[in-house]
Amino acid sequence: MEVLPLCLLVLVGFALLLANGWAVVDARGVAADAAREAARAFAEAPADLDPWAEASGAALRAVDSTGRSRQRISVRIDAVGHRRCSPVTVEVTYRVPTSWLPGTSGGPQLGVVRARHTTVVDPYRSGLSGDGCG
Repeated sequence: MEVLPLCLLVLVGFALLLANGWAVVDARGVAADAAREAARAFAEAPADLDPWAEASGAALRAVDSTGRSRQRISVRIDAVGHRRCSPVTVEVTYRVPTSWLPGTSGGPQLGVVRARHTTVVDPYRSGLSGDGCG
């Protein structure tokens, strides 16, 4: 009979460990989606808008759509410029919170996940400089 509380404690501890592990896996998908959307927004941004602002906004909207906190991400955009065929790489970093109880987040961060996506600006995009991808 004395073993029952110990078994219950081990079971709860294992469930929390499993939930925190899944939070890291889930955050990796969120970061990958945000990086992909940001790179796409940069590559498809109209010539009269700031592509860096468009990309950052797209990453934040992607994180918002999952219900995650936008304060936990950072977006780094590596691009020479907004010209035809120029490559752009977006790296999104998401700080994963530790979950002490189901449905809560607080305490120290569990880890940091990073996702990176690279694409090129559309070679046939009108209004941009560059001769194409030659």
